[in-house]
Amino acid sequence: ILAQVCMCVCGRSECSCALDRQQLHSLYIRLFVCISNISASLENTMSLLASDIQNKVGSCHEALEALEQHLKPMLETDLASVQRHLSALENAELQVAMLYGVVSSYFTYLLTQGHDLTGHPIRQELDRIQMYFKKVKAAKEEAEAKAEAVYRTTVDTEAAQRIVKHYTAAAEAASVRQRGR
Repeated sequence: ILAQVCMCVCGRSECSCALDRQQLHSLYIRLFVCISNISASLENTMSLLASDIQNKVGSCHEALEALEQHLKPMLETDLASVQRHLSALENAELQVAMLYGVVSSYFTYLLTQGHDLTGHPIRQELDRIQMYFKKVKAAKEEAEAKAEAVYRTTVDTEAAQRIVKHYTAAAEAASVRQRGR
């Protein structure tokens, strides 16, 4: 063993260094303690990493269960029956949201598998879906603006009728007063 330690220190099979047996033994003890400390440190690091990974896997599992509970009502119903009760704009919102859910889930899957997604076609797909989100949002805002304009016109018409009735009644009252004089 001492010859092996000496070989590790000197790098030669036959040692010509001036280390005596006591110094070699002391060196061997220090190397053994150092290797033991490194081994213990490595075991602690591995256990910390393992517990950290277990915590992350556990939180991921909880998030997936929450997602499943959230999607359960939608997955249990027939999509065609839901779409029949929606307006065209609501149907478009539903379709884009479902598409985004599927594509973003696939994107996340690819990330977890270690793929480099900088030039991947999934990026183009996500950009296309974002464009659809913007189009649906613009259509929704336009529809809301039209509905508000119709409501505003209706309110203005009703207000005008009340004003006309008020002034008509006031004018009649004034004419009656003038006749009575």
